[in-house]
Amino acid sequence: MKAKANYLQTLLAQKVRAALALRETRQQIDDLKGGAHVHLYVTSARELHIAVWRLSVFPSESEWVTFCRSLPVEVWPAGTFPEPESLTHRGRKIFKAHWRISTPEPFGPVVEGEDDGQ
Repeated sequence: MKAKANYLQTLLAQKVRAALALRETRQQIDDLKGGAHVHLYVTSARELHIAVWRLSVFPSESEWVTFCRSLPVEVWPAGTFPEPESLTHRGRKIFKAHWRISTPEPFGPVVEGEDDGQ
């Protein structure tokens, strides 16, 4: 189980770093175990938006918590993670939330030409 968590943490860290470097550009991880998908992006106002979804069935609350806690701690919200909003769109059962990243450059300044994790 630990190896799976580390794999998810690694994938999410790559996507968060890319999202910080390429503001307003959606990053996605598709076809995870059980058909889960994660889409995220960071706005120019440093708001992290994350959506976890599946076709036909909502992710469980424990999955939501697992995905949030697998994000790099540098982008965790101050306090607790927000409760996800649930919605359905084109057969997708989605949990989504957003929060402001409190640190302007959580991983340090982005260097031109740095690998964006894609």
